[in-house]
Amino acid sequence: MSKKISFTDLNKTVEDLLYKNLDKITIGDICFYKLIQHGIVFYEKRSQQKLIQHYFKINSFTYFFFLFFKNLFTNGKNIKINLKKVLLFDSDRIVNVNNEDRSQCFYKIKTLLRKNKVEFSYFTKDRGDFSINNLKKDWKYKLFPTYEVIKLHYYCRKLINNLGQLGWDAELIDYISSSLHIFIEEFRFYNNLFSLNIQIEKILLITHYHQEGLIYAAKKKSINILELQHGLISKNDLYYVYTKELNDYVSKSLFCDSIFVFGNYWKKILEFGSEYNGRIYCVGDYKTDEKSSFSIKKENIILITSQKTMHNEYIKYVLNLSKTINYSKWRILVKLHPSEPMKEKYDTLKKVKNVEIVDNLTLNECFMKSKIHISIYSTTLYDAINYDVINLSLQNYSVYNDYASEIIKSEIALPINFDDNPLKFKMQNNQRELLFYYDYFNENKALNHINLN
Repeated sequence: MSKKISFTDLNKTVEDLLYKNLDKITIGDICFYKLIQHGIVFYEKRSQQKLIQHYFKINSFTYFFFLFFKNLFTNGKNIKINLKKVLLFDSDRIVNVNNEDRSQCFYKIKTLLRKNKVEFSYFTKDRGDFSINNLKKDWKYKLFPTYEVIKLHYYCRKLINNLGQLGWDAELIDYISSSLHIFIEEFRFYNNLFSLNIQIEKILLITHYHQEGLIYAAKKKSINILELQHGLISKNDLYYVYTKELNDYVSKSLFCDSIFVFGNYWKKILEFGSEYNGRIYCVGDYKTDEKSSFSIKKENIILITSQKTMHNEYIKYVLNLSKTINYSKWRILVKLHPSEPMKEKYDTLKKVKNVEIVDNLTLNECFMKSKIHISIYSTTLYDAINYDVINLSLQNYSVYNDYASEIIKSEIALPINFDDNPLKFKMQNNQRELLFYYDYFNENKALNHINLN
């Protein structure tokens, strides 16, 4: 079972281990900071499922002989897909608008590109003809190791040797080796894909982290990569706002070339870090608009928006809250995170008379219907601005209180403690304007920064 650790503690552990060893974890054209960070985070959380059988348990000769032998007896194929100059890599987050499923982050981008006659190829994880998971499963990409793969394998082995010489724990190195194994496999896949499509000039993707294989393959082909902000960014983030110690290594650390953000608030946060210094573009809110065309009357409803893999914290809080408001005429709506992997855990709330788990309303409709909104550190606390709800962030409760405290500092919510009665709170008057967080989508600015040659 995974162990929960605060973002502050995880960041400190990573920084203490890596900042004094940046030269030893930089080999060739790669600083392995993020890949080692993945291993450290999973090691500290004891995420056993992240430990895999990796290449580095065998010597290099055996590994390359295995690949050569396998290629002789399988029908290996190159991935022969004719791609456009622009590639979009989506995360499969879908919203329903007027009974039409739309990509949350790419619908407006795709519409903009089509309007300006910019051809693109659109990849998803599991949907459609360009499903990455299906491509990896159906196509046996050529298994002969290329020169780039051999060199990358050498870099990774040298890194593992360096970590051993530093006296790092063997189990920790095993987690890092698992991360490196995935990195090489991803690189092989995308390097093959991009090698057969030399016309590619631009990639747009969601989240730079856990996509290092794609990013490295693109950089080897001089393809420019643009990240789209997908949610909340905090100074306490694991994968954003890296301190200035990384400045001299950023170009080798497998970040994207630039990032789009929703508003100036997020830009100001990222400017504290080193990863996107001078390459942060505020283009406004390109997320799909879920707003209903009809009005919904406010009711005595407390809306709880949950967060992924935090079912224990939210269930405990909702059960306590249901007792707190038991004799009132209020009820509780629970809106689960769309990617929640443990939805069945919330079934226990279905037995509580004043609690309802909603899946037939959009988030926008939930805000319109509710008078009070409570979460811990979800992006929904920002989404709630201008919906005329009392916005509350649950404090001093979860192991992630360091992240939750940033919500209060941002002035978009009031703090509430576990046993507080939310019915006693009043609407705050000092909320900032929505446009500071989510500006209007500026199509010209976005198109200019997509910037095809």
